[in-house]
Amino acid sequence: MHYLLAALGLVLTNPDPPAMSILLEVRGGTAQCPRFAWTSIEAESLPEQVVVLIHGLDEPGDIWNTLAPALAHEGLPALRFEYRDDGEISRASADLIHALEDLKLRGVKSVTLIGHSMGGLVALDAVTRPDGYSSVPNDQISLPSVLRLITIATPFDGSALAPMRAPLEIRDRAADLLRTPIVQWKTVLNTDDGAGEASTDLTPGSEFLRGLQSRGVPKGLAFTTIVARIGDDVKDSIGELVDGEVTRETFGGATVDSWMRELGKGADAIGDGVVSMESACAIACDDVVVVSGTHRGVIRGLSFAHVDDEITKCDETDAPPGIDVVLSRLKH
Repeated sequence: MHYLLAALGLVLTNPDPPAMSILLEVRGGTAQCPRFAWTSIEAESLPEQVVVLIHGLDEPGDIWNTLAPALAHEGLPALRFEYRDDGEISRASADLIHALEDLKLRGVKSVTLIGHSMGGLVALDAVTRPDGYSSVPNDQISLPSVLRLITIATPFDGSALAPMRAPLEIRDRAADLLRTPIVQWKTVLNTDDGAGEASTDLTPGSEFLRGLQSRGVPKGLAFTTIVARIGDDVKDSIGELVDGEVTRETFGGATVDSWMRELGKGADAIGDGVVSMESACAIACDDVVVVSGTHRGVIRGLSFAHVDDEITKCDETDAPPGIDVVLSRLKH
């Protein structure tokens, strides 16, 4: 994306700082189909216990639009943490720690952390890094206690597709453009969400991954990891992540064809098409749940850049397979 913007004569600027938003019910829904919207927490009173959702690399924003309403239906307040997802993962986890400190000041006493894909690495790094939860006991620090950590399709040993971040960046920016007035498109294109350091951190054998694996999961922390495995009937749909009119016009047909061949190799491997089974299980965990689904489809459909200002609990008739797993763990 950086070289694309340079070709267009645009200069990257600093993005907005990381932020938290809460899913609240709004007018216009029904008892059978309530309507929700993400709202900044700045003017909201927060409960003592919340669920914090942490997205992954170049995520356009709709990954939680199925799980969050399901949580709300069960009386579990859902907060969405948004951050610079192209930068260093350690920087993202530091931002998460600061956001959690703010939650503690606002009266939140305990949290459940749920991370999808790279978001799981961000969450695990936050609870194991020396300046985070591993420093002193929870009741002595300015952070809410962590009740449970749930990771979904997380590449603990990296992903062979990590270097192919350009099409994911296109998807991310396309989603922003679709929900932004045309007069503000240049602002979206100028926004820098990182220089691509995340793809380096996600490369198998990276320094970041080795350090994270050496720390492992804190003793006593309730930890669940959900692993997705695709079926033959959905392999073709993986191509939606990288193939499309926007990417072909931007990068050329030959380049996209090359990406598709590489992606096909990943889809043929055991895993969700992006993260292999081996990588998803590379961290010791007593509660590993394997479900049939794709990398995003495990908790959200594969719709391209579909982001609504408002969402309903009945957006999808068939709940993704990871939803029931999350709810079952949180009910305990």
